[in-house]
Amino acid sequence: MNSFPSHIHANNQTSFQEINYERLLALFRQEVYELLLKRKDDNEYIDLDSFAARFFNRKLTNVMKITEQVCCELKKLGWNTKLSFGDTGLFIYSSENPPKSCW
Repeated sequence: MNSFPSHIHANNQTSFQEINYERLLALFRQEVYELLLKRKDDNEYIDLDSFAARFFNRKLTNVMKITEQVCCELKKLGWNTKLSFGDTGLFIYSSENPPKSCW
């Protein structure tokens, strides 16, 4: 039988905001991971608007903190990143120049 994780104990309520941030960061990393594994080419991107709609009540500004952190992590792994489409699309690529569909 499944049970709730112990870190959501009532005594930990003051930590819930930090726990939720880590949860959302993990979800975003998972989305990036799946995109990198499944995509056909560098022209495919993360739709930040869609992620914001699903997890941040459509507040795109709240996604930016997570996006910045993940972009730094990707840079350490040899990837380049660029925001496009009015900062609603995150392109991840390994070449020197961004993909043609990134503007």
